[in-house]
Amino acid sequence: METFKGRILSDEYNNKWNGSGVIDTYGDFFWVQLAINLTGIVGNILVIISHFMGDLYMVSVNDFVLALAFSDLIAAILLLPLPKFVEMPQNFLGKTYCILVLQDSLFWIAIKTSVFLMMVIALESAAAVRKPFLYNKIFCSKKYRLLIVLLIWMVSTASNLYHFFTDRVTDEGECEGIHDNMSINGDAENNTNTSAAADGSQEVMISLYVYTVTYIIPLFVMIIAYSLTAIRLRQNMFKMNRRNSVFARARHRVIGVVFCDIIVFIVCLTPSEIIFLLDCFGINSDVHLLQTLDGFRDILHSVYVCANPIIYTVTNPQFRLILRRLFRRPVDGKTKSTHWAPSKQPETSINMRSNSTE
Repeated sequence: METFKGRILSDEYNNKWNGSGVIDTYGDFFWVQLAINLTGIVGNILVIISHFMGDLYMVSVNDFVLALAFSDLIAAILLLPLPKFVEMPQNFLGKTYCILVLQDSLFWIAIKTSVFLMMVIALESAAAVRKPFLYNKIFCSKKYRLLIVLLIWMVSTASNLYHFFTDRVTDEGECEGIHDNMSINGDAENNTNTSAAADGSQEVMISLYVYTVTYIIPLFVMIIAYSLTAIRLRQNMFKMNRRNSVFARARHRVIGVVFCDIIVFIVCLTPSEIIFLLDCFGINSDVHLLQTLDGFRDILHSVYVCANPIIYTVTNPQFRLILRRLFRRPVDGKTKSTHWAPSKQPETSINMRSNSTE
């Protein structure tokens, strides 16, 4: 995570100034990363627009999906390969810029929010088919959904507050984080970080904490929740007689979306988390390898934040309907759909992602 970015920016190999204290973050993956990020930005903006256009076309869009698109949009914008200032004053603004931008704290707040929202959507799906009373009481309430989203943002922000105690701006005006206390070759004797927060054991503890909160817990919860959902849907399918074919299609659609979500999560975040964890334990590598790994990791993050709009477009007829109505010129002044009746179902990710699970 934050390890590579801070160490690469502080290395002499990368200090190629294009002005006063500004460094270009362009790398070998510039055009690939730029294309993926722009796709993610456009896709998530369309998801957000579809939320507000849903009433016009009498189609409901889930609030959690809206919050997920918003967090992914922020992450996609922050992943854009733009120049960054690496010389800053030793004051509150300089330290804030160091923490939020150079140490990527703002980006990781958005990513953690996205991951936690994916986890909540998984729990919502499981509750909808296994605990209808709990589902109707919590997830069908606009107030509770808003509180859950706000709580997720608060937890994501709080989980990154340690940077304000461990990161600092040096006398030379450079940003130095807790993960920068190991030299490039992992030699403890070359450690130049004099901050008390740079203790090796503290770095390991924080690294394990970040790894567990960002990856292990969400992955475990998502797999368990989606497994319970798939099992119950399969049981319900065998109980149906006349509606077997309809329910089977809905079941396959839900399981397909579930499979895509988990695969995208594993493929995009597993390499990043493993590289981050190994690096925090002192991986031996030169700056060229660090640059390559950093660029590869950013591409995976870019794919992650632009994957959800693609999944929604491919799997959800309601979302495709909104996009068609959004880009199609009105005929005879009519803008509302004549083919879709208002949904009687509450706004849920089950409806948004599968269109039918009953």
